[in-house]
Amino acid sequence: MQFPSERKVEILEQINVLAAPYGLRAEYLGNFSTVGVQGDDRSYTPTVVLIGPHPGDEDLAALSRAISNNTPVNRVTFELVAAGKPLPFHTSLKPPATTEIS
Repeated sequence: MQFPSERKVEILEQINVLAAPYGLRAEYLGNFSTVGVQGDDRSYTPTVVLIGPHPGDEDLAALSRAISNNTPVNRVTFELVAAGKPLPFHTSLKPPATTEIS
């Protein structure tokens, strides 16, 4: 299932509302879909990456479950750093793992 751009923005906003209390922010991981199972059917949805300090394993499990149960996303990945350390990248409008070729 490919979502129109407006719907992708709306979904990402919903995920960021869920992630914000944990000190995390969400972005799409590239411009591709992954296969998953929702109900009795296969689903093809974007992969989401949560970025920020590690809030704890139990919180990550709960957040991942909340995202999968409340949004049409079936894959959640994490880019985490130890609390109190700066993130090892700068913020840009490009999705993670984007390569620029000049």
